Amino acid sequence: MTETLARWVRFLADPKLTAQFQRKCGIRSWSTTAEANGLNGSAPGNNNVEPNGKIALGKLAPTANGKVEHGRLASTPNGHVKFEQGPSVANGKAKHDKISSTVNGKINHDSHSSVPDLNISNGITRRNGDIISQVNASPESLNFAHSDGKKRKSGSSNDQAIPQETSLHYSIDNAALYWLFSFGASLGNELFYTLFFSACMWSFDSFVLRKTLILWVVNMYVGQVAKDIIKWPRPRSPPVVRLEERYELEYGMPSTHAMVGFVLPFGMLYYMCGRYEFSLLLGLVVAVTWCLLVCFSRIYLGMHSALDVIVGVMFSAFLMLVTAPCVDPLDTFIITSPLSMPVVIATCLALGLVYPRVDKWSTTRGDTTQALAVFSGIVEGLWLTRRSVDFVPTVESLPLLLGITSRNSIGVALLRQLIGVPIVYGSLLIAKTVILYSMSWFLNYDPKDPETKKRFVVELPYKYGQFFVSCSVGAYIVPLLFSKMNIARPGFYSETFSLL
Repeated sequence: MTETLARWVRFLADPKLTAQFQRKCGIRSWSTTAEANGLNGSAPGNNNVEPNGKIALGKLAPTANGKVEHGRLASTPNGHVKFEQGPSVANGKAKHDKISSTVNGKINHDSHSSVPDLNISNGITRRNGDIISQVNASPESLNFAHSDGKKRKSGSSNDQAIPQETSLHYSIDNAALYWLFSFGASLGNELFYTLFFSACMWSFDSFVLRKTLILWVVNMYVGQVAKDIIKWPRPRSPPVVRLEERYELEYGMPSTHAMVGFVLPFGMLYYMCGRYEFSLLLGLVVAVTWCLLVCFSRIYLGMHSALDVIVGVMFSAFLMLVTAPCVDPLDTFIITSPLSMPVVIATCLALGLVYPRVDKWSTTRGDTTQALAVFSGIVEGLWLTRRSVDFVPTVESLPLLLGITSRNSIGVALLRQLIGVPIVYGSLLIAKTVILYSMSWFLNYDPKDPETKKRFVVELPYKYGQFFVSCSVGAYIVPLLFSKMNIARPGFYSETFSLL
């Protein structure tokens, strides 16, 4: 049994499995290798990822002048793509220009970095997606695409071999899947949280939101801490192509995107049951689709192995089972007790302070602090809302009807977003500027130096302060403005008096 489990763990964690999924979804990758004398490299465009997941490196002969000429693929009036010869670059280094068009649904990415001393010329002519000719490149070359910007050492069995630098390139042959999984990945990002949490609060149900937020913040904090304790690296590249740069410095186990992709839809569904009349089957379909889209997007983008994602979902389900019995009494304390806000803020700051120290800086600690700030800011705004009401509003009788809203209701909801989101974002910009410059002045740091924000003494108040302020504004000030404009949702204030 133990041996079988270990075999499955190795299989699911294998980066070759992630690379294989990427290839099936239309991501083709290959490597280019440059030696110190700048004579060797692999043919760009070859899909050098073999069935066993290994990278096959090819050879290229040097050009006549020993220099590299990288041109540009430009769209023509008839929709074809032509090659425009680029200028030679001195000292034998390549200058990567942009590909300005997609052909037959393929996305060809411009390179972010040059490969040193790589003697290749990539002149390619296409017609309707087919290669017509290629200049000074090997006959096997199929495409000109993107380098992920990483230079990796290429090993050799010869101790006297010249050191090599390997750069991984890729092209995307299925644009629809690329945009679908990019959307799936965005369901765990800051912009989505801003739109989703604000829409739930202003146009749906703040009661369901604040209970789901408790589950969400527990999952985010425990998941992020687990990453920096386990220190399991992300899938190796190559063979995996990493399409998302922001999280590359973070560890991979467990996938907090997968955790959030599970807890948000299923948490909302759980607290809607009994409160609303709706099709449970339809709700389950939406929740499962949401979760699967987020999970598969992490593998598609090369940021997590299948094991990272599976463990993330299982871990989130376990935390949800453990936390759910505590949600109702905790929510009652937060929304009713006059001492709850000092306790919540102090607890969130303490959790940020005791976050595990890591050997190298990554976005994990800042994102965790941000999640704590979002939670405490929203519940603080709703806590203030309850105390700002001069009378106790009538709590609507349950269950509420959840159905298709009218066009007028949809229009008003969109209007709330168009008015409220810029206010929230504006308060965020003001708060982050004030906090950064104040802390920099007090500690004698340069506020324009990117390293300043990475210092723990600055990062904690900087991340926490800006999101706490903006979320408090969104939960308290913006609804007051909606009331003045007569576009407030009728049940918003009564929901702060709903406890069960």
